Amino acid sequence: MYLHSGPFLFFLSFLCLCIIIIISRQMLVLDWDGDEDATTSVAVRSESGDEDIGRAQFNIASILNGRSNVMYEDIAADDGGGGTIFIHATENILDESALKFQIHGKALSNLGKGFFGQKSDPFYEVRNTSGDCVYKSEVKRDNLNPDWSMAQVGLLPLCGGDLDAPVTFSVFDEDRGDKRKSMGSFAASVNDLVVAATRGELLSIGNDDDDGKGAAAGHASVLRAEYVGGVVAPPAAEILAAAAEAKGLMEAHSIVAASKTCAADVAREEFEKAQQEAMARKKSERMAKDNLAEAREAERSAKTESVNAAQEAERLKKAGLMGTLNFQFVGERLENVETLKFMGDKSDPFFVLQKVESERDGKTQWSHVFISNVIKNKLNPIWEEAKVEIGDICKGNLDERIRVVVFDWSRTKKHNLIGSFETSVNGIISAQKSASRFSLTRNKKVTGRVFVPFAEIIDLVNPEIAEEKAKDLAKKADMAHYYAYGAECRVKLAVRNAEEAHNVALQSEQTVEATTQEADAAWRMTLERSVSITLSALGLGS
Repeated sequence: MYLHSGPFLFFLSFLCLCIIIIISRQMLVLDWDGDEDATTSVAVRSESGDEDIGRAQFNIASILNGRSNVMYEDIAADDGGGGTIFIHATENILDESALKFQIHGKALSNLGKGFFGQKSDPFYEVRNTSGDCVYKSEVKRDNLNPDWSMAQVGLLPLCGGDLDAPVTFSVFDEDRGDKRKSMGSFAASVNDLVVAATRGELLSIGNDDDDGKGAAAGHASVLRAEYVGGVVAPPAAEILAAAAEAKGLMEAHSIVAASKTCAADVAREEFEKAQQEAMARKKSERMAKDNLAEAREAERSAKTESVNAAQEAERLKKAGLMGTLNFQFVGERLENVETLKFMGDKSDPFFVLQKVESERDGKTQWSHVFISNVIKNKLNPIWEEAKVEIGDICKGNLDERIRVVVFDWSRTKKHNLIGSFETSVNGIISAQKSASRFSLTRNKKVTGRVFVPFAEIIDLVNPEIAEEKAKDLAKKADMAHYYAYGAECRVKLAVRNAEEAHNVALQSEQTVEATTQEADAAWRMTLERSVSITLSALGLGS
């Protein structure tokens, strides 16, 4: 193994070590089986590699048992040259660094469709960049929105310590026996998972079908993702610098003091990070609670609106159609049914608007709704604009049959029939828009036409429309309820995360206090030792 440092190139030979070794500010992570007789040899060569400057050999157990885990050896050079190599080692368990996470599937594609409406039984596998499976979840039976259990995977097998390396999550539907069907997959780094959990983002599950014709695979939600355990690199550079300066009688005390100070600095940095994390988690908790309050208010509002709409729809259903039909009829070339028409008399037309009163045995019973004004001595009458309440001519809808009957008015009240036609409210509106005419008939003979120059419905209230509106509002109320429930779940998670972050911050604060006290005590001891040495050197005692 080669280490570059200035003009020198270091060689490190070792047995199976499990330590972190710092040489000239370079860190090596090696395996160690705990053998107390194991040694490591450091050879110093020129950068070209063809000149051996010197070498030193260290016993691993001695380094770990020494003060501050620091040792130094003078370089044994072939040409008699000098110099010193300082080495610092810290025992660590690398595979304790892990990612703790929980995945939730949302609207997964259903591969378990069958006659009885079965759903898929999903589980997922996690594979590292080498394609090795490092985790397999439990199977969730008959569930397209599974909440899988919390998982914990070491960072070394998961991503080799590279938090930006892509990791593949593959979702499968467990089939009979050992068979399974792919439901899709997605790739995300460790950092991506942590960000997705913090922001509540959804990760899209892509389709793994070779032909690309599979159904949409759904989404994944990262409910939780955080680092646990971990290896903290020691403040080795400062420790080695302190050891080099304190070589002699002050070496041990100075190394300890420098180490304690660095540990206190690291603890303060960790405390600041923990404080920031706690503040961020607390802010997330407040935001989640605000969202929950808004969701609950929206739920109450939607529920009230839905109930009111349902009541209004029921009231309108009982009341029937409401509104006003405004219209005008114009007669064209009406048949003259006057008895004395040979003397120049013409019909005096008026019309009657009728609705269906009853139908029995194939016969229709009509009732009068509206009677127009009489136009004297005219075969092309322009009747006055008329106004009729919709509820008077329709029971349930605007396509119900109505009849228009045109008479020739008579003083004897034995009015002569000119003709009639059947239509509906919608038919009158349609005739006005299309400028079409209604044909009057009597005994299957056309006796004139009726034109509709003007027709409109104002203030129409349709029970069917009100009922549809009530149904839509009921659906919105249900959606508001589900959203409020989701917001409540997010609040619970945010509160738990905030409490955990707060506890971590408290622990970090206690660590800062403890390491600061230890560092102060170490420096006082170093100062006392240096004063004693100085007094001894001056012959003034210790």
